[in-house]
Amino acid sequence: MTLQEFTATVLKTRGALAETDGANLHVVLPPELASRVGLREYQHLVFDPQTDSATAATEAIRIDHDSPLVETLGALLDPATRLAFVDAPFPRLKPIDPVQELERGITVRNGVVRLRECVSVQTIYFCFVMEYEALADERRGGLLELWINPDAGSVADWPAVLEAAEPRDASLVPDLGPRLQAAAIVASRAAAGLVRHRLQDFLTSLERRRTGDLRRLREYFDGIHQEIRRKVQRATRPEMRASEMHRLDATAHAYRARVADVVERYSARVRLWPLAVIACTAPAYRFRVQLLRRNAKSEVTFSWNALNRALEPRCCDGCARPTRVVDLCDDHVHYLCDGCFLPCHTCGRRYCRACHRRCPRKHG
Repeated sequence: MTLQEFTATVLKTRGALAETDGANLHVVLPPELASRVGLREYQHLVFDPQTDSATAATEAIRIDHDSPLVETLGALLDPATRLAFVDAPFPRLKPIDPVQELERGITVRNGVVRLRECVSVQTIYFCFVMEYEALADERRGGLLELWINPDAGSVADWPAVLEAAEPRDASLVPDLGPRLQAAAIVASRAAAGLVRHRLQDFLTSLERRRTGDLRRLREYFDGIHQEIRRKVQRATRPEMRASEMHRLDATAHAYRARVADVVERYSARVRLWPLAVIACTAPAYRFRVQLLRRNAKSEVTFSWNALNRALEPRCCDGCARPTRVVDLCDDHVHYLCDGCFLPCHTCGRRYCRACHRRCPRKHG
């Protein structure tokens, strides 16, 4: 979701009219809403920083991630009114072969998957719109949109659903509170991994530059250190030797201080906070599935939605990363991605990160 789409969606869920025109957004707001967000009742919003000010409407407001309007929209969706309901157009469910869809949608490398039941349902989905920001020697940020199916613990890939969504009054949803809470837990854990993935190039660049600066710093102080050591070895008088040894200590202290400065300069501080939660219902097939690993078994739920026409990737029980290729642990048959079933660095035995924070074997 772009910042432009987020702004339009939030304003529309509060009763505004919004029309997209390239990088511009033309909005018509009810008087109360306009007063609350600090905009005119008819307002032009510009989201492209490259737009020439001469070509933008005189009353237009430029919007970026640092604009006060973004924070105002977040405050508008305070905890008491954070959840909005929308209707979105979804295709009708068509007949499918559940066994074939299950085989195509999930690969379990060390266990057995059995389909127990497949039924058509109307499933509630929660869209969590979050803003993230990474601060180091430069700033990176953006918006993240996560569609969570709390009944299956899965993530749907619906990048354009909100563009065609229309607000509606909240309707009675069975167990809305617990389902929203379950979705929020999945969203917060999954978002952390997705943000790390989005920032991977940025973090890799920081690491590369930090490594280069530390290497040059070490080479510089190594040269100074070696020169002082030679002077210490050549010194014939005790006071001269003591003076050079003092310089050696001061150089080591200066080196440690400079290293600390470099580490601090390239330390990335990442923030992630929710802006809105939007709920809608969609037709789906609910699969009740049994996972078997040796003598243990567990039952989980999968969902096949009509928009993607595919099984939604269920979140790893260890890190909540959506994944389709998994391993199962021996004890509790946890559903695990590659990173949560890695071998121990010491003994080489694979272990479940959902069961254990460290290798359960005792290493001598």
